[in-house]
Amino acid sequence: MQTEPLHTEQAPTKAAPTYRSVAMLKNMAKGQLLGKYPIAAAAFLTVVLISLFLQTMSLSLYNQTTLLGVVFFDLATLIVSLLAGVIHVGELFMSLKVCCKEPISIRDIFYGFSYQPNKIVAIQFVISGIDLLVSLPVSIFLILHNSTGQNQYLTLAYVFSALGIAVYAYVSLIFSQAMFLLLDFADRTPKDILRMSTVLMKGQKRRLFYLWISFIPLFLLGLFSCCIGFIWVIPYFRVTLANFYMDLTQNRPPT
Repeated sequence: MQTEPLHTEQAPTKAAPTYRSVAMLKNMAKGQLLGKYPIAAAAFLTVVLISLFLQTMSLSLYNQTTLLGVVFFDLATLIVSLLAGVIHVGELFMSLKVCCKEPISIRDIFYGFSYQPNKIVAIQFVISGIDLLVSLPVSIFLILHNSTGQNQYLTLAYVFSALGIAVYAYVSLIFSQAMFLLLDFADRTPKDILRMSTVLMKGQKRRLFYLWISFIPLFLLGLFSCCIGFIWVIPYFRVTLANFYMDLTQNRPPT
């Protein structure tokens, strides 16, 4: 079990923090992944297969023509997202090991099941719960549209969908470092971890958002290659995010 941070934190200084550019973080990730792509790709494919299995199980309950059907589907989606959150921690753990030049293994993606799984589920529950809350009005208005045929409900569904995307994007930004922080601070409570992530991301949300959108061309390339390109893109993206986290904590040590 990981009890010490995977990277060495620098002592805080009085000098203004100097953050690496997104381009630098991406170049670092490319170099760090050299020689490790086969294992990283195999781990990604394993996660994809697990995700497909979990999504297939949740879709078997798909019935959004009634409110009860929406509730059951949302509950199934929540459970799947909690399991996916545990696996996601394993992906981040592997990415940090790549950044720290440590050997990696496919087994790393299951690390979350043995490392603070209760805290992982608690943090993921907050994030996924917010996602479900903002998407619930959309489902309700779609049901009303299907049952009444009135277009104003469809319009409201579009409006709340746009609002929900904006809210969830903001939540994703402020809590983006939570799982990384949990890997470094096993003794902290989920509430502390979420607070630390919020503090850590002050003034950094725009930079992380830019990092996200900078990968859009590569994501499109992966899509147009019948998803084969994602075998390379996703590990590259994950390791870049790990470098972003390490850059943050080295300039602004969490407390």
